[in-house]
Amino acid sequence: RMDGFERRKAQSREDILAAAARLFSRFGIDKASVADIAREAGVAPATIYNNFGTKETLVREVARGMIESLAAEARAALAAASSFPERLELFFRFVAERYEGQGLGAVPPERGLLELDLGRD
Repeated sequence: RMDGFERRKAQSREDILAAAARLFSRFGIDKASVADIAREAGVAPATIYNNFGTKETLVREVARGMIESLAAEARAALAAASSFPERLELFFRFVAERYEGQGLGAVPPERGLLELDLGRD
């Protein structure tokens, strides 16, 4: 069970990750500074360094969270299927809905999605 300090620290960490994701998406990783992310998250830059150590670690944590979230959504979408062809069809529909109009180059090659268990029959 978390005390008040631990709850605030966890919330601050989540606020930083969310702010970083927004700014990385909007401006790119190189142009989004730690100071910008801190301002967006409502924390001091030192709070970011205390939580993540470096901007590179923050970038990795944001990417990991996004990949995990996307993989969980894909697994949930595939859970409704009972056969391999059905799972495959649902998988392609899932990808198409998220990347429609962006071309195949927009589909991220993250291992988390590529390693989804489609469960061959």
